[in-house]
Amino acid sequence: MFKKPFRVKSQTSMKGSDRKKVRVEIQKSFSNLSVEDVNTIIPNKEDVSSVKIHTNTGENAFIYCVNKQPLLFELDKQKVLYPTGKKKILP
Repeated sequence: MFKKPFRVKSQTSMKGSDRKKVRVEIQKSFSNLSVEDVNTIIPNKEDVSSVKIHTNTGENAFIYCVNKQPLLFELDKQKVLYPTGKKKILP
C-alpha cells in the first residue's frame, strides 16, 4: 500500500582512477561535450563522491555528486548516465 523509501547502501569519495572512468562514461553518453566540458563537470580538485542507493522497486542506482550536490545518476541495469537537473552542469 505504501511505498518504501530508498536506502543508501554506500557513499564513497572517488579516487582519480574512478573519476577518469566516469569522465569516459560521460563522454560516451554526451558525445557533444568536449574534454574541457567533462573536466568542468568532474573536476580534479573538488570533492567528488559516489552514492549507491537501493530504490523502493528493488533496483540499485548510482548518484555522482560534486561538493555534495548530485549531478548525474545511473540505474544499475541500464548503465546510462542521466543529469539530475538540480544544478546547471555547464556555464
